[in-house]
Amino acid sequence: MNSQTFTPEEVKKGLHLELIKHLLEMNEKSDIHYNEIKIWTDGYCTIVDWVQKHYEDDDCDDSFELVREDEIIMKEIHFPDGHSEYFPRLEADKALADWLKEHPNWVQNEYGRWYDETEEKWYDETEEKEIK
Repeated sequence: MNSQTFTPEEVKKGLHLELIKHLLEMNEKSDIHYNEIKIWTDGYCTIVDWVQKHYEDDDCDDSFELVREDEIIMKEIHFPDGHSEYFPRLEADKALADWLKEHPNWVQNEYGRWYDETEEKWYDETEEKEIK
């Protein structure tokens, strides 16, 4: 997500409108992507947020959605052992890091694939015994 904050003085000069106009012009000119735009205020400044989305990419997670006060945004984490759990978005990375501390035998190879080092060692030893 991209964001730009405008002070009241900048808003009086119309700088926020220049950015919004530019983003809308890009939407008209591109056949590949468009900008989803959110305009809001923190009580003092005017803030323009935008996310570039591709027309062909239905899997894009970046989007603006209204979240009610009694709701939270959850993120699904897929753990190396194959199970998955949901965590509040801000806690998701910590959850994986904590899991890896509790399961130090899980390592990632150079291709990004996770494996259990203990199991791998057991398979290698078993295979060596079978060969002999």
